[in-house]
Amino acid sequence: MAAPSISRWIPLGELAARVAEIPLHEPVVLVCRIGGRSHLATGYLRGLGYDQAVNFDGGMLAWEKAGHPIE
Repeated sequence: MAAPSISRWIPLGELAARVAEIPLHEPVVLVCRIGGRSHLATGYLRGLGYDQAVNFDGGMLAWEKAGHPIE
């Protein structure tokens, strides 16, 4: 059985203070509007040992451009 997906909105400026909310040994996908801030956040987390942290390239603009729904 797969683990449930959980999403959290954590602004980049709050990431260091809230890193304990992010599971260390599970896949983590970081996303922002165009991918720049999530790229920085991914690098930060990987430096802390979050080996399964990945950036969603292109961010929400790429998601929307691909025709996926946004709520």
